[in-house]
Amino acid sequence: MRSPAPLLFLCTLLVAACSPRDTTSAETRAALERGRELARIAADSADSVARWAATMAPRPGDVIDSALTPDEHRRRFREQYGNPPVVTALANGTSSRDALVRRFIEALVSRDSSALVALQVTPIEFLDLYYPASRFSRPPYEMSPQLAWMQISLNSDKGLVRVLRRFTNPTIRYIEHGCAAEATAIGAGRVWEDCTVTFAVDSGPPETHDLFGGIFEYVGQFKFLGYSNSM
Repeated sequence: MRSPAPLLFLCTLLVAACSPRDTTSAETRAALERGRELARIAADSADSVARWAATMAPRPGDVIDSALTPDEHRRRFREQYGNPPVVTALANGTSSRDALVRRFIEALVSRDSSALVALQVTPIEFLDLYYPASRFSRPPYEMSPQLAWMQISLNSDKGLVRVLRRFTNPTIRYIEHGCAAEATAIGAGRVWEDCTVTFAVDSGPPETHDLFGGIFEYVGQFKFLGYSNSM
């Protein structure tokens, strides 16, 4: 009779190999929903961020039901966040683009990850105010709100990691910002794209970079769609 020892040894190896990945997946999925984890993400290595992004992608065996109606996709998305009521305005935004960018710089200097997250649209603001009239809701770019939000969030979080690493305990003097001359209409709102910020670090010369993605304006309030950038 064959000894069970080799089988037990193999099982031990499999458990040891799989358990960390399962733990990381749970932590990173929670980080996507909770802004307070962004500081931890920013401290991870580039390899960790890549592994985190990989865990969020569909895996073999995942079932994606393309037959679901748009209403059902939206219902499931809302349910994922506890079925909150429909929102009709941006919460905790600013009354101008310039004020938003200044608050971003202030939060960046103080490394206040909670403030940085608060300046970005929430999942439900995305669902109710942005998604219905966006390109994601119709061909040829149509995708469910879950996938669209995941795409935006992944790019945003990776961009924020890069910015936080680039500016480590700096003194940043904000000079000005600029966006495309014309905003893109999104239902009752509009998005300002191709934005750059001109600033000086410590006593250095002025620099101009894209530090964030689009700025969403809705009924006189402004928030970032995300923090994707080319840093």
